[in-house]
Amino acid sequence: MIKLEEKMLILSRLTGKFLPAGLFWILFFGSGVQSNLFAYEVMPVTNGGELSGAIKFKGNPPTNQPHQVVNNPEFCGSTVEEETYLINRENKGLGNVVISIEDISRGKKPLSADIIIENRHCRFVPHVQTGMVGNSYEIRNSDPVLHNTHLHMEGVSILNIAMPAGGKNIKKAISQKGVISTRCDAHKFMQGW
Repeated sequence: MIKLEEKMLILSRLTGKFLPAGLFWILFFGSGVQSNLFAYEVMPVTNGGELSGAIKFKGNPPTNQPHQVVNNPEFCGSTVEEETYLINRENKGLGNVVISIEDISRGKKPLSADIIIENRHCRFVPHVQTGMVGNSYEIRNSDPVLHNTHLHMEGVSILNIAMPAGGKNIKKAISQKGVISTRCDAHKFMQGW
């Protein structure tokens, strides 16, 4: 059995960089619905299990760094605190953590839910989320300023789109599994996973 810390370290080695605890990405999991690469047999499950728990930071929690806002400080503010660590100072619980269970070949039909990547008050909301291959993601800009949503997978740009204020939403299908980071090139402090 692999402990969570070992899993994080393995994920860090696979991506070629160390990840701070609590900083995970949008994970697009495979589903047999769209591709034979991710064969998954849907079957009735009458006595399924449940996974629950809490992820806590061990040691003294780090502090998020403030960033000076260059573009649109009248709307975004003059400084913005990054969201690398979302830690409850009272119980050291981590927010925005994703745990994936791999190599499941059969079970219940996966839940189908589209993902919304929203530019809201100079943040990507939600900050971290997951989806399945075959679902879609929709990019929105709720702010009165120009944003740019730039998605990367394994260091390769997969989508880079300007999102003007009042512009139309962009909807794309999730076509492959992997870890995607989201950035705004106009506001370097904006990040999502």
